[in-house]
Amino acid sequence: MKLIRRRKNLAFVIGIMLVLSVGTAAFAGCKGKSQQDGEAGKRQEENQQEEETKGGEGGQEEETEGGEGEQEEETEDGEGEQEEETKDGEDGQDLTDGNEADVEEKDTEEKDTEDASKEILKSFQAATLSGETFTEEDLAKKDMTVINFWATSCGPCISEMPDLAKFSRLLPERVQVVTVCLDGSGSEEDVTEILEEVNFDGITLLSGDGDFEALCYAVMYTPTTIFVDSDGNLAGDVIIGGKQEFQTVYTEALNKALRESGKEEVELDEE
Repeated sequence: MKLIRRRKNLAFVIGIMLVLSVGTAAFAGCKGKSQQDGEAGKRQEENQQEEETKGGEGGQEEETEGGEGEQEEETEDGEGEQEEETKDGEDGQDLTDGNEADVEEKDTEEKDTEDASKEILKSFQAATLSGETFTEEDLAKKDMTVINFWATSCGPCISEMPDLAKFSRLLPERVQVVTVCLDGSGSEEDVTEILEEVNFDGITLLSGDGDFEALCYAVMYTPTTIFVDSDGNLAGDVIIGGKQEFQTVYTEALNKALRESGKEEVELDEE
């Protein structure tokens, strides 16, 4: 149940960021695996609904004719009940103090839900390309972790990889770049070749469990880049699709995430 709730929170947060990032500009990216699977299932459901609709039209016409008389009787009876409810409701409108307390409690619950939705990598284990294990303890060692989701089948992902590798090399020790190859399991040789070609020497994750699995499921498009603080919380903005001014866009987004987390901003070292 906790994993399902966290998946919904992640899908909501990243979905909102997707609208903000893609809605006002041209998108250069590929659909994630979860998005492709969802579209295939949606098409199958639409075909089934179309068949059910054809078979049900005749039955709906008969039910409509028989139901019109019943609706008229229910309407007449309902008018009297509504008058009584309105009168009772007027007597209850004076309880404003109780209503204000309910509003405050609701606002508190909404804030708690918003904070919880940012807790995206609290507990997990992920397998790295080099055969090691990466967990929340590795996140805790850095002020910020830049996580880039990509796929070997995604052209824009491959195109921006040299810029991502350079960006990673220019960062101070307290910030790390981690890539997640969503289709990398079983294609380790291809993943290694791509990363070696661009001289990316950071960590690449292929699969995992817990919050990591839920996070991968929530990614709808590639490339997608997020910023995660040392406590496993989502920080700053989600970056969707390839960017022309890569270093400028990523540096600004990283510093925004650091500010939100109460950490010092970075200045990139020159190679």
